[in-house]
Amino acid sequence: GNDWRQVYCAIKLPWPLRQRDIVYTEHTRREEGGDVIVCSRSSKELSESTSELSVKAGRMRAELRLGGYLLRAVEGGKTEIV
Repeated sequence: GNDWRQVYCAIKLPWPLRQRDIVYTEHTRREEGGDVIVCSRSSKELSESTSELSVKAGRMRAELRLGGYLLRAVEGGKTEIV
């Protein structure tokens, strides 16, 4: 099936870098063969629509233009990330 979700993530970085946060939308799709495809991108509209997701003091908003990966079951009950 298909699944959509919004994600907020705060990232603590070592000095001298500023702390980051990111808001993105993630789409997950299960293929007929069992593989799971995960695609993500920043969600500027979502972060601007909710004060809880606005940039916090002392943080810099990161941007994820496009990201993704494939999850595939392999022998021994393990999962391969491609």
